[in-house]
Amino acid sequence: MELACDALQLVADRRIDSVGFLVNDRDYIPLFKALQRLGANTYISGLDIRQPVQKSLVDLADLYHTFESDLDLFFGYTPATQSSEE
Repeated sequence: MELACDALQLVADRRIDSVGFLVNDRDYIPLFKALQRLGANTYISGLDIRQPVQKSLVDLADLYHTFESDLDLFFGYTPATQSSEE
């Protein structure tokens, strides 16, 4: 709840004009809509394409990005690739 209040206040005060999220919960839809009504851009990120972000969030966001190619850089983790034998 505090995240929503802070984001809305920062946008309303014109201290920021973009908000990025690393979430996968439809409970954020009202916040996305409110931020956009105030003129902010909303960005959503996912860590891995094998764990997709809910379509309703992706459709609402101004930009969607996954960190698939950056997981090793950020976390020292490389997603396993599917073998052709599977």
